[in-house]
Amino acid sequence: MQLFILDEEGNEQPATLFDYVTYHLHPTFERPLRKLTEPPFTLDEQGWGEFELKIIAKVKFCSTTYTFHHELSFDNNAYNVDYEGRFPYHQTKLREELLNSGSVPIYNEDEISLGQVTNLQRAINLISVSDVDTIQKVINTIVTFPPVSEEIAKRRHQEDDIVILLSQIPNQLLNKICRLVEASSAAS
Repeated sequence: MQLFILDEEGNEQPATLFDYVTYHLHPTFERPLRKLTEPPFTLDEQGWGEFELKIIAKVKFCSTTYTFHHELSFDNNAYNVDYEGRFPYHQTKLREELLNSGSVPIYNEDEISLGQVTNLQRAINLISVSDVDTIQKVINTIVTFPPVSEEIAKRRHQEDDIVILLSQIPNQLLNKICRLVEASSAAS
């Protein structure tokens, strides 16, 4: 078994963005936990049964880990399974690693559209003069936004930091935040 990342054309690239990968084999193996530190994180074992294999990949430069549940099968001599991951690409060193395999989404104010900058700047200005209660409402609005709450739910029992840049928030949510802050300001 090996772990790769795919570039924009779907070609396998070394998964250099991971510090290590831990394979959790079936408990009947003599050493069921295998921690590998060199891409492509090759695990070469022999066994007789099919089982669900847990793979934990630790991302470099941060505390983020990804857990993959892979159904080990012997139906074919070889097979590929693609998994999707979201990475904290706002971190400079990790962003550089990710760029080795293709493009990386926009994350800073210099790279976003004028409409997004306008909404972003408006949200920043409004939040910066808000009281603690309003800021708490803004935080609650962000963490209850479905994509954010789903990400939080996935990491509920992990010690990973979740970092959300205002520049990553979609216009729809920025507008909602601005309306919330303006309503709180008007009520004060």
